[in-house]
Amino acid sequence: MRIDSNGNVISSETKKTLLYRQSNLVNSEKQLMLPSSDYGFDASGNLVLYKNKLLSFYPHYQDDVLVSIQVVVKETYTYDEENNTHVKGAGTYNIAGLYTYEGRDVFIPNDYKSFDENNNVVVDKAFLAENPDFFKIDGNNTLLIDKENYYISDTGIVQPQSAMVILDYHTGQLKAIVGGRNITGQKIYNRATNPRQPGSSIKPLSVFTPAIDSGRFTAASVIDDIPSYLSGSPTVRWPYNWYEHSSTYSKYWGLVTLRESLQWSINVAAAKIENELGVETGIEYLEKFGITSLVKEGNSNDYNLAAMSLGGMTKGVSPIEMTSAYGALANQGVLNETITYTTVENRDGDIILENNQEKKYVVDENVAYIVQDMMKTVVTSGLATSAQLYPGNQTIPVAGKTGTTSNKMDAWFVGYTPYYVAAVWFGNDINIPLDEGSKVSAQFWKSVMSDLHVDLPAADFVKPEGVVTAQVDTKSGKKPTDYSYMDPRNTVTSEVFLRGTEPTEADDVHVAGAICLESGKLATDKCPTTLVEQRVFIKRPIPYIPEENLDGYGNPILPADWIYELPTEDCDIHNSIDIEIFDYTGYEGVVPTIRFPDGSKIVQRPFYIELTDGQKILLPVGTKILTDDTVIFPDDSAIPSYMIQSIPIFNLEDYNQDNTPSVEDALDAIDDNSNVSEDDFSQ
Repeated sequence: MRIDSNGNVISSETKKTLLYRQSNLVNSEKQLMLPSSDYGFDASGNLVLYKNKLLSFYPHYQDDVLVSIQVVVKETYTYDEENNTHVKGAGTYNIAGLYTYEGRDVFIPNDYKSFDENNNVVVDKAFLAENPDFFKIDGNNTLLIDKENYYISDTGIVQPQSAMVILDYHTGQLKAIVGGRNITGQKIYNRATNPRQPGSSIKPLSVFTPAIDSGRFTAASVIDDIPSYLSGSPTVRWPYNWYEHSSTYSKYWGLVTLRESLQWSINVAAAKIENELGVETGIEYLEKFGITSLVKEGNSNDYNLAAMSLGGMTKGVSPIEMTSAYGALANQGVLNETITYTTVENRDGDIILENNQEKKYVVDENVAYIVQDMMKTVVTSGLATSAQLYPGNQTIPVAGKTGTTSNKMDAWFVGYTPYYVAAVWFGNDINIPLDEGSKVSAQFWKSVMSDLHVDLPAADFVKPEGVVTAQVDTKSGKKPTDYSYMDPRNTVTSEVFLRGTEPTEADDVHVAGAICLESGKLATDKCPTTLVEQRVFIKRPIPYIPEENLDGYGNPILPADWIYELPTEDCDIHNSIDIEIFDYTGYEGVVPTIRFPDGSKIVQRPFYIELTDGQKILLPVGTKILTDDTVIFPDDSAIPSYMIQSIPIFNLEDYNQDNTPSVEDALDAIDDNSNVSEDDFSQ
């Protein structure tokens, strides 16, 4: 968390104070301290408490008439200073042993409080006269308020906090609920029933379920993870992926399937899908899943891509509703109302109260299974491997999704087995970033659920009859071709589909192309055949132009799969060039090569060499032969030494015996390796 020079916790974005160091507000005698900058006296002698300082003011109205003003001390914190000796001055720190303390009222009767024209609170001088010891001013002009005249909680609340809910989704029965960490008492704040930002844990509910249910997408449908501009501004990249600033990954990964998008929580893909489906669809499905905290009206509402695709909601979702919603996917698309009892009986065994549980159809069981199978991949080999109950996610498999909000304010894991569904949330009561993200939530989920499942037999999710399996290429989402199998990334896999949605068209993204090894561009008839290689590439259905998408330094943004993209430009190295004119009919007295002091040679009389594949190549005038026998032609194309079988050594007499090749023979032998044209031989 970020600390200012006074030791107060501040927001990294707004720089506003979030928590005050308690020693800045309360002295050793437990008196509340208000510095001279926080108060003053008006011309009539009334005490004026200034707004936006150490005290907060809350007006209460009845029938549009101000009836009271609540003066509240702001929240404070303490920490274990002995074990946090690294905390020195302003900066960003990981602090252990953090406790927050709720500030409450300063006990000034309502009759003596009013607002001035600047919304400062005015305390009538009559109160000061009647209670001369309520406020005291020390030698530093600090206003002091004794402990009995204000309230700050004596018991701190450890931070970060957490909540967890466990349900039997088959019955809807609540098996466990924890609303806070190290919390005791009655009528306390229950974090399990209060909404928090869900982050990416919302994606299976608001994005991927409606996508599969629409019939317009399958688990193999391909989305291009490239720079996108979905915020409304054509020049602002949005959304960012979680790996935007990674030193390990590219900012964008390129062509990915829906399964991979969920497996790796790719924000761009989720936002693109939701944008195509419409945010109204996301709202509709969340309501079907039983989410009641949606904000649908007002200036700040959830009708936007950030809320529906990335979980940046106005209020958020409570852990108990998130658990229940995932339970509907686990329960073959049927939402069982969460219940805490079934019946209540009197001492005679008569039922006096019966819980008439509601069941609601949310989505087809086949759709639920496919989304579930995608979430199983998240745990098997994606971002939530730490939630596995057994190695390889076998024996008792887990399907689930992580969720981390901006700046790690909230960390979630929601997942289920063939037996139970559970949600874990971690976060601070004040919006202070966590040290770690959702990986910790997944680990904690595993810790609790492992104990719950320890004596349960092996079980698996049941695949309904409406789901079929087919081979698919993951770069096109279509049936594999020979080219598909030639991709070094192994892009052919087995995928599950709703019956009738399996691919029928052949992969048209993988294509073959001839590339010049020297330029890395499409080979032309001018490129030496020894430098031309046939390869399999991908060709995006919608072309991507890196030069139109620049990073903050003005550099083109290349997706991770760009190295597999078919080049669009022809080789610009092996152009038709004019080799220095040489009379090829008169070689008498001309030495074939000139040797330089470093051992390299240059050809001044053409001759053949033989390659390892048996091909004969004519070396034209101006060709260089390096000490390792690498050959560099006049156009700077090259033949590496490992491709050369032999370079002959002739004496001058051999060359003087009319061994000059004909124009036709020379052209045939050159095999385009020197880019010599017929005109060069006709001089």
